[in-house]
Amino acid sequence: MLPSLAHAQLSFWFPCTGAKAKAEKRSIDIRSHLRVNTNGMQINDIEDLYCVTQVKCVALGYCKAASPQEQAAADKLKRELAAEEARLQRERQAKAAQAARERERERQNAEAERKRKEAAALAEKTRREKLAAAEAQRLQLSAQEAQRLVTAREDARRKMPAQPEKCTLDYPAYTQKLDFTPIIMLQARAEKDYAALDRSKICNGHPGVLDPLQCDKPADFFGARIGSCAAVMRCPARQETKACARASAQ
Repeated sequence: MLPSLAHAQLSFWFPCTGAKAKAEKRSIDIRSHLRVNTNGMQINDIEDLYCVTQVKCVALGYCKAASPQEQAAADKLKRELAAEEARLQRERQAKAAQAARERERERQNAEAERKRKEAAALAEKTRREKLAAAEAQRLQLSAQEAQRLVTAREDARRKMPAQPEKCTLDYPAYTQKLDFTPIIMLQARAEKDYAALDRSKICNGHPGVLDPLQCDKPADFFGARIGSCAAVMRCPARQETKACARASAQ
């Protein structure tokens, strides 16, 4: 079993001899080339970071190739490593640029919020000054007294609970008789008006149900039927949400 700390057991630990490093043929220790201090590191971490294959050692420039084939493999790996480094560099640059944009956006938002608050404070100050001037004239007060009056009134208004933005109104169901012949007229005309009535809007702009047309004792007048015709309109109960100002006004 390998010890947990390299610096505590360097007397009998041989670099790059762990099971994982052996399986991956990472037998070359490059710590001396990098001049890193690994005291206190776990052995597995040391081997993962600093144990490389012979081909990678050649690609990194720390070892000499033993054959043309090994040199070709190292050159190929070197190109792959360079491409990977370029990709990581692009990612780092993209993240740095994104972070810079985020910081700039936050700065702009903070600046816009600061200006908004300043404008709101100035508008409120101007509004209160106009109110105080009007109250001073209306109540024959000094400027200071009028200002105190307006300040007290506005502060009290701010402490009042906020009114809801939306109000729900309940409308009960109802029925209504619709007379299609306010005066005696042709039954055919009443039937035409009945058929043309838009059922989707008959209840004050909302859908409803219209009973069949009923005509009382139609009479024949030179071949045309005349009479009094009516139908019952049935409107269901419904709820409607409106702005509270509109709801209270209706």
